Amino acid sequence: MESELEKFRQEWRQEVQKRAIPEKSKINETRKIDNLEKKLENLPKRVPSSLGPDLEVFHGEEPPTPRSFTPEECDALALFEAAVEREHAGKLSDAVVLYRDAFRANDKVDRLYRDKWFSHENQKKKNKQTSGPMTAPETPDEQEDQNQDQDQDQNQDQNQNQDQEQEQELETKIKTLNLNRSEDVLPADETKYSPFAHSRLPNEIVEAILCQVALLDPRAFVRAQASCKLFHRVAAQSPHIWRALALREYPDQKYDSEAFLQVYGEDVCCKDSISSKESAALWRDGTKWKGQWRAMYMHRPRVRFDGVYVSTCNYVRPGRGDGWSAPMIMVTYYRYLRFFRDGAVLSLLTTDEPKDVVPAFERGKIGGGSSTVRQDGSVFILPRTVVGGTWKHTDSQGSILVHTAGSVPEYEFWLELQVRSSGTRRHNKLKWVTFFATERMTGARTDFGLLNDRPYFFVRYTW
Repeated sequence: MESELEKFRQEWRQEVQKRAIPEKSKINETRKIDNLEKKLENLPKRVPSSLGPDLEVFHGEEPPTPRSFTPEECDALALFEAAVEREHAGKLSDAVVLYRDAFRANDKVDRLYRDKWFSHENQKKKNKQTSGPMTAPETPDEQEDQNQDQDQDQNQDQNQNQDQEQEQELETKIKTLNLNRSEDVLPADETKYSPFAHSRLPNEIVEAILCQVALLDPRAFVRAQASCKLFHRVAAQSPHIWRALALREYPDQKYDSEAFLQVYGEDVCCKDSISSKESAALWRDGTKWKGQWRAMYMHRPRVRFDGVYVSTCNYVRPGRGDGWSAPMIMVTYYRYLRFFRDGAVLSLLTTDEPKDVVPAFERGKIGGGSSTVRQDGSVFILPRTVVGGTWKHTDSQGSILVHTAGSVPEYEFWLELQVRSSGTRRHNKLKWVTFFATERMTGARTDFGLLNDRPYFFVRYTW
C-alpha cells in the first residue's frame, strides 16, 4: 500500500509542476502587455485630422504650425488634403484630379503638407540624436536587445582587426618578393624577340608584293593592311599601288561627250580618242586630282565590274478571301544589273533569289534559257527575260544612264542611276533617279513610278 501511495504522490507532483509552467508564461505575457501599455501612454495621443475617418495622423493635440502659410499655399494645401482623403476613400480618379490641381497651384505642396503635419516628428528625431544614448533601458526586454547589439558590435570590431592584421601580413610578404626581373618568371627563350622575315625586306619589294595582291583581290589587300604595321604604312604612303588600281578601273569607265569634257578637260578632248590606259592616266594625272591616286580611287565615282548589282523589292497585295479573313501577301522580286568594261550591260527582273541567279548571270546568255546546277544538285534555268543594253556616265558626279531593250519590242527602257557609297564601302550602291520608256516609232516617253523599287547594292562574285 505504501508503494502505491508513493507512486500516486509522485504523479500528482508532476502534474502540479506541469500546470505551474503555463501560469508563469501567462505572468510573463501580462508583464509584456503592461510594458506596452506604458509605452503607449508616453506616446502622443492619436487624434484624427481633417483628412476624414479613414485616415488618422499621429500628432499632438493641435497640428504644429512651424510657420505661417500664405493664402495661395493654404489653397494648395486644402486641395492636397482633399486629394489624400479621396485616395484613402478609394476614389482614385477624383484624387488624381485634386493632386493635379494642387501641384498646379504650388509645385511644392507636398513639402508644405509635410511641414504642416509631420514637422514635429523630425524635431523629435533631432532631439534624440542630440540628447545622446539612453543611460538605462526601461524594460528587461530592452535590456536584452541592447546587450545583443553590444555583443554584435564587439564581434564586428574583432573581425575588422583580424582583417587588418591579415592585410598587413600580405603586404610584408609581397614586399619581400623579388619580381623586378622578367627572367625569374619567363623562360629565357620566350623573352627574346623574333621578328617576321618580311620586316627585313626593303620597302620597294613590300610595295611590289602589295600591288600584286591588290590587283588580284582587293579584299585580301585590305586584310593585309590590317595584319602588319609595315604593310599599313607602305600601302598608305605608296602612290604606286593606288595608281595601278586606278589604271585598271577608270580607263574603262564610259562617258558621253559632256561627261568626258567635265572629267578630262578641253585639252584632252581636242586630242584623238584615248586608246591606251597609260595615256588616259597621264591626262588625268595633270587635272583635278594632281597625282593623288589614293584620293581619286576612293572618291571618284566608278562602276564596278567584278560582280552584280542587286535590288531587292517588296510590295504587299491582298489575297483571296472575304471580309476580315482576307490575307495580305508580301511579294518579293529582284532586279539585277551587270556592267562590262566595253560598255555592255545585262538586266534582269525576276523573283528568283540571288544565290541562283548570280552564278548563271554571265555574258552571252541574253534571252535566258541556260541551265546551271545548284549546290544541292538541282538544276536552275535562267529566265528568258534577260535583256542586254549599254551604259555610260552622263556627268562627273556619278550619274549613269542605262539603256536596255524591253520585253515589248516596240519600247526601249532607260534607267537613270546615281553612284553612291554606303558606310565604309565605296561605290557599292546605285540609287534610282528616273525610270522611263520610249516608243521606237514616235519617241513618246512614259515615266514609271519608283514606289516599290529599292537601290541596287553591289555583290562581288568570281565566275
